[in-house]
Amino acid sequence: MKKIKINSNIKIMDNLKKICELVGLLDEYKDMYGEKVRVDASLLYLILKHMGYDVDTINKQEDLIKNLTIKECEQGIRYVNSFFVSEADKKIPLLITEEQSFKDIFFSLEDEYGHKISSNYSFKNKIPNKEIEVSEKIYKQFDLPLPDNLDYGYYRLTVDVYDKKYRSYIIIAKDKCYVDERLFNGKKWFGVDVPLYALKSKRNMGIGDYTDLKNFANILHKNGGKVLYVSPLNSLFFNEIYDVSPYRVLDKRTFNYFYLDLEIVDDFKESEKIKFAILKDDFKEKIKKLRESERINYKEVYSLKVSLLKDMYEHFVEKNLDIEKGITEKGIDFYEYIRKKGTSFKELCVFEYLAEKFNSFNWKSWPDSLKDNKSIDFWEFEDNNKYNWQFYAYAHMLSDIQVKEVSDLCKKLDIVFMTEMPFGSLSNSVDVWANKDCFIDGLEIAVKPNLDAFKGENLKYVPYNKNNLIDSDYNVFAKKIRENFDIFDIVRFDYFKYFFNAFVIINNSLVENFGECIGTFIKYDVKDIIAILSLESHKRKCMIVGENFENNQDLINHGIYPMHAFLKNSNKKDALEKVDSYNYNSFLKSGFYDMPTMVGFWLSKDIKLHESLKIYKDYKKIKDNFENRSFVRKNLIQEMNKKEVFCNQNDLLYLKQSVMGDKVPENFNYNLTKYLAKSDSCVYFLRLEDMVMQSDMIKLKSTTTEYHNWQTKIEICIEDMENDKKFMKFFKILSDENRASLKNY
Repeated sequence: MKKIKINSNIKIMDNLKKICELVGLLDEYKDMYGEKVRVDASLLYLILKHMGYDVDTINKQEDLIKNLTIKECEQGIRYVNSFFVSEADKKIPLLITEEQSFKDIFFSLEDEYGHKISSNYSFKNKIPNKEIEVSEKIYKQFDLPLPDNLDYGYYRLTVDVYDKKYRSYIIIAKDKCYVDERLFNGKKWFGVDVPLYALKSKRNMGIGDYTDLKNFANILHKNGGKVLYVSPLNSLFFNEIYDVSPYRVLDKRTFNYFYLDLEIVDDFKESEKIKFAILKDDFKEKIKKLRESERINYKEVYSLKVSLLKDMYEHFVEKNLDIEKGITEKGIDFYEYIRKKGTSFKELCVFEYLAEKFNSFNWKSWPDSLKDNKSIDFWEFEDNNKYNWQFYAYAHMLSDIQVKEVSDLCKKLDIVFMTEMPFGSLSNSVDVWANKDCFIDGLEIAVKPNLDAFKGENLKYVPYNKNNLIDSDYNVFAKKIRENFDIFDIVRFDYFKYFFNAFVIINNSLVENFGECIGTFIKYDVKDIIAILSLESHKRKCMIVGENFENNQDLINHGIYPMHAFLKNSNKKDALEKVDSYNYNSFLKSGFYDMPTMVGFWLSKDIKLHESLKIYKDYKKIKDNFENRSFVRKNLIQEMNKKEVFCNQNDLLYLKQSVMGDKVPENFNYNLTKYLAKSDSCVYFLRLEDMVMQSDMIKLKSTTTEYHNWQTKIEICIEDMENDKKFMKFFKILSDENRASLKNY
């Protein structure tokens, strides 16, 4: 980050503050201790420059303030206006000139299905809400009332006033997002949180696959589970070997072909190349090694699966897409699949082939002629390389089929199918590449320094350009969630709060700031986002879950229920929240993916790892963290004892003997599971890592290559789970706590 020295002139500071207010950038916020932080003027300057604003001089700053005000006035109506059904008077603020205010108004409202409502209106003799004078012109703001009893949905509003036409995208949403009544009917349930990539089986190719997921769904069903909660399934950056997080996705609309069970596909069974390959000893040895390894070898698994997929695709093309022999029904279905997926899907497949061709997903490094998905050169490339990019369409088609099979099985078993979805988009993702105007190049979203990660953590997501996002009717945001909502019954958004306030830093600024995330917040329109989520959730019957909202009752009232992580939630005395503190309209599990397992928490493994890797900013806090964890263990023992959760009479003694965290007490995971199951949360989730007594964390905060993130496999094969008494005991505990689905168990 280039250091810019900004004169702390009062006029400059005042100008920057006004500009920040106009563009939704905070010039101050509260830190981890609740203290007010004033953002340095030089940082505001750099962020505003990245947002596309020229603020180099006082004159340019004042011109910008004036031009932003003029733009608002000339625009007349905000490009997006959101309302909830219960709002009695739905009125849209309309800014018009004094001359226009004496003219009749004609407006037309068109819904998604082409039905129109038209009417006339007049502001004559009406008192304006406010007047704005800019560039010697007076603008008056009036409220334009919308028709009564509009049903929920999307509408296009056109307003004609004298010599000018104004347009707006209207969102009418139900006050509350869709809530799955199979769960929220007064009963309490349990589910299992499954990291698909980590599933170990005697038949997969070294990484969990969709057949493994179906097999686990059957185990869950037979043992009374109600919710199958799986890690994100979206497409990833497969040649980025060190960037294997399922939360750092290439594209949110498509599913991950890395998780395909290739052996059940006809093309695998029929391909002569594959028949010959799988008989070779080196192939069998490679599969055995990948399957039995404790950690996932992403590079080797990727190489193997893509090689087999390409052989399958070659067979598919020869059999089904040969023009001379005649295109088969499967071939017709394939082309129809591509057509229905639309232009953006075709762009994704071409993007993936370009990444393969240039051996990089960093599209900024590609030839200039191919960086722009709207250019003639790009579409000529698409036309000349159909065989190559249609390979990716084939892989995505197979993924869609197998994910749909999991979804259909869950419906058949009356299991709720749930996943997580990252809120953000990476700079080298298809999301950003195809919609460059809707993102801010040069900025990255980060977690601000907090009590868990004192330096913060760079998430490397690119923030939305607020104004361009609104100008696009939020289409970039909405279309990404629809395909997921169509498949899943519940979607939990990771870092949900950043939909509303995103903490941003300058790209590549961490080195200069000694690894600390220094930035500020961009504010987005909360009402717009919630309205879109509500509308899409009802259209597709998909429930939305966030994170711990710190008792944000407004979001809960809108039907966006929190997911609590017990091993994170601390009260004011630095103890874990009491299990009685969780209400029914919530979900609960022991921890998120970047938090320790039950065993790891008791052993303070997370603190020890952060200490050894020097993650902390304030090293004096390390001792405090160990002392706090010791206090938390003592407090937890007391609370568990009050709830009488111990499996046998010696368990309390074992806990007290191991209170220093030097060893794991016998039955600890069982006792803690029983304790958490007593909460009032509608659904309690077992973490698969806790069911196998795993101590390794899935992901260590603020690390990339320093820790084996996303690589540790579940220690028990799926085929052995039902014969493992220790594993199955968790289901018995939850049944005893009346959380099992009785018709399943």
